[in-house]
Amino acid sequence: MKNVKRVMALGCVVLLVMANVCGCGMQAQAMEQTEEENNLKELQNAVEEFAGNSDIVRHSSTAGKEETVYAILDAGGNPVETIVSEWLKNPEGKDDLSDVTELQDISVVQGDPSYVADGEKKVAWKTGGNDVYYQGTTTKELPVKVSIQYELDGNVVEPSVLEGASGHLKMTFSYENNTAKEVTVAGEKCTIYQPFVMLSGLILDNEKVSNVTVENGSAVNNGDSTMVFGIAMPGLKESLGMNDLKNDDGEEIDINIPENVVIEADITDFSLLMTLTVASNSALEELGLDDIDSIDDLKEDMDELTNGMNDIIDGTTQLDDGVGELSSGTGELSDGVNKLSDGTVELAEGAHKLSDGAAQVNDGAIALKNGLSSLKQGTPALVTGIGALSSGADELSGGLNTIISNNDTLNGGATQLSDGLNTLNASLNDAEAQAKIQALVSGSSEFASGLSTTAEGLSQITAGYNYSEGDVANLIAGLSSCADALTASGDPNSMAMAGYIQTMIGTYQSLYDNVATAALGVNTLNGKYAEINGGIGTTAGSISSVSNAVGQLAAGAGQLKEGVAGYTAGVSQAASGVKTLDEGLASLNSQVPVLVGGIDQLVSGADALASGTGELSSGASSLSSGADELNHGTGELKNGVSSLLDGVAELLDGTGELKEGVIKFNEEGIKKLADLVNKDLEKYYDRLCAVQDYAREYSSFTGCEEGTECSVKFIYKTDSIGE
Repeated sequence: MKNVKRVMALGCVVLLVMANVCGCGMQAQAMEQTEEENNLKELQNAVEEFAGNSDIVRHSSTAGKEETVYAILDAGGNPVETIVSEWLKNPEGKDDLSDVTELQDISVVQGDPSYVADGEKKVAWKTGGNDVYYQGTTTKELPVKVSIQYELDGNVVEPSVLEGASGHLKMTFSYENNTAKEVTVAGEKCTIYQPFVMLSGLILDNEKVSNVTVENGSAVNNGDSTMVFGIAMPGLKESLGMNDLKNDDGEEIDINIPENVVIEADITDFSLLMTLTVASNSALEELGLDDIDSIDDLKEDMDELTNGMNDIIDGTTQLDDGVGELSSGTGELSDGVNKLSDGTVELAEGAHKLSDGAAQVNDGAIALKNGLSSLKQGTPALVTGIGALSSGADELSGGLNTIISNNDTLNGGATQLSDGLNTLNASLNDAEAQAKIQALVSGSSEFASGLSTTAEGLSQITAGYNYSEGDVANLIAGLSSCADALTASGDPNSMAMAGYIQTMIGTYQSLYDNVATAALGVNTLNGKYAEINGGIGTTAGSISSVSNAVGQLAAGAGQLKEGVAGYTAGVSQAASGVKTLDEGLASLNSQVPVLVGGIDQLVSGADALASGTGELSSGASSLSSGADELNHGTGELKNGVSSLLDGVAELLDGTGELKEGVIKFNEEGIKKLADLVNKDLEKYYDRLCAVQDYAREYSSFTGCEEGTECSVKFIYKTDSIGE
């Protein structure tokens, strides 16, 4: 499309971005950074930024003069100071350059060139072969006056009232074009103006504003702040003769060529750093009217523009649909992040429990390690005790065997006593009875003495091997603890050894019980026989009562015979038990090295277990810490996704407004413009040419050397409110 770019420039969209925004971005940034400095220093820094500081080329590739006018305004738009930056290009590296300027207080911005002024706007520069950058001040009236009206909740207020204010704010940027000129176009007198395109912009803090709308502009929200800009072309509508247009039915036609910018927002604790407005009259140069070969070409371009607008409408519709899908997708993302957040909370809680449990396991492993170390230290005493117990069992077995060898004599004596008493009882009146009674008394006394001695011996044996008192009790307690520790280790060999020890302890206890039973029987027999012996003595003293006593003695002798039989059986059982104990102790003694080795392995395993549980505890603690950080991070992600949802919702609203705006622009602007072009093209073409010629006359604000190609742009900066 050969001429579409030129026609679109008339609509100021491309012009706004290409001719103004790119050309003044650095100055605007520098202006903001030096807010607290005086105006002259502020603009000097801006010019240095614009000039490129130390990285600047020494001379340009093209000749000419570029002029940037900085207008410092108060918050309402009233002029405070005007500073102009000049750039003289020196492509050939000449030592001398001449210039024309109305500036006062001229100062060099870059390098060290010198100049001489003749007092009549002429300035001769000694360049040293470089480009020249200088600035100065002027009180000359600006070609376009910028003013800002503020309304709070429907009432016009001064800017100072807005500091910290809350409510509904309306800002109206008005532009008064002071460049009117009378000309004759196609035989008709008309008024035309310099075709200045005004771009006004500001940045609002999202914590202080909401619900931002712009008339003749747009607002871009990046989450933290909202950048607002609007465009206007004051005087262009009148210059083109489009103020009082009517259609064939006599209805007025409104051509939307904006002449002001209106910004509205809800504010809280309001403040504003500044506003910036950029102005340039080079818009019609982009149209390239000189390149149009015929009116038909322009009509052709207008048709292409109309088709292009249809494509733009289709594109904005697709954009709106795509943002709708994005909104749906961010909703699903939000659900997923919420589930992730819940999961990380559970993970953090589980990690804390794992960390606590691992610490407890580590404490238990350390306690087991210390206990097994103590057990290991006691194994020498265990070995010694088992040896001593085996030796004692041998001695006990020998003693019991001696007792068993005397049991036959004891049994025979009891039988003889019983038989003798029975015989005595049958023959008390026999002449020989007295002699037999005397023999009985003597034999009974000897039997009582022997029985008492036997009872004392058994008592000593029982006391010596009492498993509930003294060293034997300590030894059995130690063996029992050892068996418990071996069982707790879980090792099969150790558990088998623990069972064997428990069996040995049980056998010893059974042996003790049998010996104790035998001792108790002998003691009981001894007591009974003491009564019998006393009876025999009494019988010997009183023969008249012998008959009755003998009857009693015969009965007691029968009991004695039975008691001796029980005693004999008990001693035999004790001997058998001692033999089993002795064999068990011998086997246990042979297994002691295995037991000691098992304890060593247990101690080694306990060391490894304590070390491993220590690492487990440390890892669980790190996991718990990491889970907390993950939980915190997912919380921030959740908040971020929430902000994203809000942003996408606003973006969806914005794309909807963009779609509606493009359609409206097409209906109210492009289509109407196309109708006008097709109906009154020649008339407006002549007007455009006249405005373009007038724009070429205005190439400098403070002067331009004849024959030099000059260009100028204006930057208006207003004061802050509450900053």
